[in-house]
Amino acid sequence: MRIGSTAGCAIGIEAAVTLKRALCLAATAVSCLVATSLPASATQARAGTPKPKATLAASSTFPAVSGDVLVLYRDSSHRLDVARLRGRVTGLTERPKIELLASPFPFRSPAVVIATEIAKLSRGRAAFELARQPSSATKYFFRVLVSSGHRYVTVATSNVEEVFVSVAMNIKPRTAPTCSRPRCHMSFTETTFFPRAALARESAKHVYTYLGLNLSPNARPPLPSVLRLYPFSIHKTVDRREAYVTYQIRFSFTVGKEGYNFVWDTCTRDTFGLDGLGLPGRHDCGIPAIPYPLPYSGYLG
Repeated sequence: MRIGSTAGCAIGIEAAVTLKRALCLAATAVSCLVATSLPASATQARAGTPKPKATLAASSTFPAVSGDVLVLYRDSSHRLDVARLRGRVTGLTERPKIELLASPFPFRSPAVVIATEIAKLSRGRAAFELARQPSSATKYFFRVLVSSGHRYVTVATSNVEEVFVSVAMNIKPRTAPTCSRPRCHMSFTETTFFPRAALARESAKHVYTYLGLNLSPNARPPLPSVLRLYPFSIHKTVDRREAYVTYQIRFSFTVGKEGYNFVWDTCTRDTFGLDGLGLPGRHDCGIPAIPYPLPYSGYLG
């Protein structure tokens, strides 16, 4: 997963660096009400009535990565940590009760009801939208229930949508240090919060460091098209009480008197199957060279 990144440029002696990504927030836990299993294909419907159809779609502000919905744990902008769950039901004859259920990683426990509402009915259709802030990969689905005497019966169950979770970062300073030519020395402090259960494994991971640099004798060059593994100095401090890691990041490069444009990035490899963070598979972190702009919607893991 991504640890930190930024880009910068200058013409001649003057240098200005714009931080491209610096994020970090607080995730909230959802309450568990009623236990149940992941949805079976069969649903209970009243005899002689059309069977309602339920569909669920998940999305987030972070661009989808190869179709996967991703949120960032404890994102300080309060935008990238939120998953939007939108449900639709058709074929209804009466106002339904909606139960949203969740099954968090490692998906061994029964799903639990985390939200309930009585949806409005319009022309046989109902819809709802809910926001969730998962702390690890979570599978969501919902049930549609209608009143039958003194109880509710399930008449439809939606598809399952999985939301993946990576970490956010808070990088300081937001503006890079002034370049003391002919060699630029950069220093950043980055703080990343982790779910407590994943802190030990994630904080022990090797951090891969990348730099892309373009030089020009008389003008500001374009951004580099490739980032390559480059030696950084990284010192990690783990706060186990508050479950975060502080990374002291330092690196340098030579620019002489030329104009320059650079991008740096850091990442750790995902271990999704062990702690439910990041994404399944590999997303370029650790390979010798990465094209820029970065593939996978800018995700490294």
